[in-house]
Amino acid sequence: MEKLYLIEGLPGTGKTKHAFGLKDSLERRGYKVTLFDEGNNRIPTNFSNVAVMTEEEFQAVNKKKQLDSSVIRFEGHCFVRTDDLPKKIKKAVHPYELGEPSDFRMDAESYIRMGCMIVEKRMKEIEKIEGIVILNSGFLQTPLNDILFRKGTDEQALAYIEKIADTYTKHDAVCVYLDRNNVEASIDIARKKKGEDWYRHEQHLEAKTGSRNHIQRMYKLEKEILNSNMIPWTEYVLTA
Repeated sequence: MEKLYLIEGLPGTGKTKHAFGLKDSLERRGYKVTLFDEGNNRIPTNFSNVAVMTEEEFQAVNKKKQLDSSVIRFEGHCFVRTDDLPKKIKKAVHPYELGEPSDFRMDAESYIRMGCMIVEKRMKEIEKIEGIVILNSGFLQTPLNDILFRKGTDEQALAYIEKIADTYTKHDAVCVYLDRNNVEASIDIARKKKGEDWYRHEQHLEAKTGSRNHIQRMYKLEKEILNSNMIPWTEYVLTA
């Protein structure tokens, strides 16, 4: 990997549009580019494709030893990547997938320890990719959501991002931050683009986890992180 671009910004800032625009621009200049769009299971901080089990639970679903090559053991838990599993075994481990952060038994502090370990391991896969890599929402948005919705403190969220930044900076990372300078405008645009189901889901998570004014809180943390210069960054202020 030659360089790592991290596309970030609140919902409604057009991260996906700009990520693909950056990819197209770089490819026209002759670079080989790999883009992992928001939600992609290969993004190092996206754990939606990870199942977490006790050793006893793991052995119960691994009777034929099909999971031996994909398991990571950490602090008494077995972590299994589920995206590439055969259909039958994937069904067996589905009840143990992380799923919604508010529904999972792992608290913020344990999640941070787990997350740092998995990010480090996954980056060893990413660094083998030839050319430039672009991650959409793999630095700020996804990790912050995961910690804040697990009732983590701002201090825990900042510490987690700092550890992720330490891993990314080893790979010549730069963050491209998209900003409307107006949280309410970003939410309104995201609501129109993503639909009312997205908005209701956000409100549900806020109520369930106690992370009130969640997007405003996340915006404040993102600006604090950027201004601390954990990673070199550039900002684009959007007017439309």
